[in-house]
This record gives sequence, structure tokens and C-alpha cells, in this order.
Amino acid sequence: MHHSGQTQAALIYTMPVLTAFVTLALVIHTWSSVRSILAKKPLATGFVTKIALLATPYLVSLVPFLVLLVFGLQHPDIVQRSLNGNYCNLNSPMPSRISALVMIICSILMVSIQVMVGVSLHRSRSAIDGSGSAIKMVIRVIIFTLLGTVGLGIGVVYVLIWEQGQALDLIMAAAPVSAFIVFGS
Repeated sequence: MHHSGQTQAALIYTMPVLTAFVTLALVIHTWSSVRSILAKKPLATGFVTKIALLATPYLVSLVPFLVLLVFGLQHPDIVQRSLNGNYCNLNSPMPSRISALVMIICSILMVSIQVMVGVSLHRSRSAIDGSGSAIKMVIRVIIFTLLGTVGLGIGVVYVLIWEQGQALDLIMAAAPVSAFIVFGS
């Protein structure tokens, strides 16, 4: 297997981890922003906090990428094409399960924080009633919570089932695009 296949195999397991941590950072920032808006105080996040929210997901994701890349380079015989032939992966269920487990943990944290955002918005609904931007924000939080729940379900399936197939790959690939559409609109 060429180095590009080994790199792709490392990225296949790293990208869900990166996506989960970036999304968790976004949810933490959203929670902080909502609390600031509802308290009618400017957002009091320091420079270090902002850098941590931006950099931590990438730094954390660099670890599994490098570990899997080095492992794949040392053991090229375990790198193979996936069952559907669309990408390269490792001939072991462990990286997929560990990646999915990290995704599950982040999803549980995300959904929990989103519930806290929802509760805060519900308690302060008299302050936000009638505001068009507030209603849009509530709708986005609800949709994003649903997407987090879908991510949690996908993570559970990846932990429990070794052969997922193309349908689950497409659902997993659609989740970040859906989140982009929700927040990009």
C-alpha cells in the first residue's frame, strides 16, 4: 500500500475525532454567547479561551493521526481498501471503535450543553419573545441538538457494528454539511 493509502487510513479515523472536538468547541462558544446575551453583559472570554477553543480540537486530533500514520507505516500489511472500495482503512475494528467512542463522548457533552442552552432560552423567553433573530437562534439550537443526537447514534452504531456499509458512510458525511447549512444560513 502506498503512503497515500496509509495517510488516508489515518485520516479516516482522525476526521470524526476532529469534527467532534470542533463541534464541541462551537457548542461551548454558543453556550457562552447565549449566557452573555441573556445576562446582558458583553462576552467575557479572554484571548487564551478563544485560542483554546480554536486550537484544542486540532491539537487533540493530531495525536491519533500521528499514532495511526506511524502504525500504518510500520505495519503496511494492515492498510487495505475498505469493503466498498471508496477509501483505505486499517484491517482492525479498534481504530474505528475508539474514534466512535470519542465521538460518543463529545456528542453526549454537546447534547448536554445544548440542553442547557435550551433551558436558558426557555427561562428567558419573555426577554426574547418576538425577536426574529432570537427565534432563528432557537430553531438553530433545536436543529443542531437533533444533529448532535444523530451523531451520537452514528457513534453507537460504529462502536457496535464492524461492517457499516455505504449508507452509514453517507449519513456520517452528511452530518457536518448539515451543520454548516444550519449555521451558514
